[in-house]
Amino acid sequence: MKDTKGNIKNAALKLFNDKGVCSITTNHISEEMGISPGNLYYHYKNKESIIREIHRDMIGDFRDTFSFSSEKNIADAFVNMLLAHAEIYYKYRFFYLDLPALLRRDKALATMHARNISTLIPLIDGMAESIIKSSKPSYKYDSKDLKNVLQSGIVLTEFWLCHLFSAGIEVNEKTVKGFIHNYFTMIKPYLSSSTSDEIEKRIKKELK
Repeated sequence: MKDTKGNIKNAALKLFNDKGVCSITTNHISEEMGISPGNLYYHYKNKESIIREIHRDMIGDFRDTFSFSSEKNIADAFVNMLLAHAEIYYKYRFFYLDLPALLRRDKALATMHARNISTLIPLIDGMAESIIKSSKPSYKYDSKDLKNVLQSGIVLTEFWLCHLFSAGIEVNEKTVKGFIHNYFTMIKPYLSSSTSDEIEKRIKKELK
């Protein structure tokens, strides 16, 4: 029974990613699974409840990425975190491609997402601040300006897939990683030249 519920969720994720969440109904999911709609409803009340379960998995995946913070080389840890985030954005791409519509349609999901984002943002910002402090920049920067930059970074990552789609750019594993260079460009002025060069070299290697 547990496997059936998990398989329904996985089938839904694939369909949502391939065809778009608005095009998929619970009937499509049950057909993909080869089960009756009644069997699906035994495990999930509706499509929204499946999406919420997928969202829980996604947030769990994001939380796992912060284990990189234990790496000795903070520049590598920072790039590894962004690469891991790119994989998650692609794995759950339907969510970010239809983010405003999904949150508008399901208030419970909107509340979940806002609550989880509020806990993830300090972790992401903390990693960025750690690499800035460790690089020992040659000038004193305004912490308020940095906070605004990091907030812009969150906007960039949350809506990067929407940007790709609206610009007519194919959303694939390579293009999703594009936000990494943009995010780095935003914090580059706050880094020492040696740290900046180290990160840029690694990013170019990963994005080639």
